[in-house]
Amino acid sequence: LKKDAPRLDAFLALLPAGTRAAFEFRHASWFDAEVEGILRARGAALCLADMDAPEDGGEPLPQALVPTASWGYLRLRRVDYTDADIQAWAERIKAQPWDETFVFFKPEVQANAPAPAAQLVERLSLLAPRISPPPRASTRPCDYGESPRANRSLPCEDTANESVA
Repeated sequence: LKKDAPRLDAFLALLPAGTRAAFEFRHASWFDAEVEGILRARGAALCLADMDAPEDGGEPLPQALVPTASWGYLRLRRVDYTDADIQAWAERIKAQPWDETFVFFKPEVQANAPAPAAQLVERLSLLAPRISPPPRASTRPCDYGESPRANRSLPCEDTANESVA
């Protein structure tokens, strides 16, 4: 889908106030100052997707981290990441002005996404001591109350030690 700035702006105007939105564009025409300005004005994140070379032989998309919101959203989708790659990503993330960063590793080809994710958390914690892994689910019983909407299949979370990258 080629760039359609008016459509993007109209869509963002429909979102309720405070809704976080991230956009991962798959066509090079979207990567310009106009789109960045629209995203920035609405507090929406420009998602960077780090991928292996396109299978169709097309040109790779831009890899610049462009902060358009107070938070970042990254999709690290290559099959393999070396220690040097993880270190480089940790440094790139640390250099951003974001309050929070959401990073997702490609899980669908191999079940190796947890290993580089753990490495990244470790590297980020060395670069910025305030960063720690997300909290683990608690084993304590949950008090769901009387809410018919409660999702009783989810574990309770211990929110006392929450932190983000």
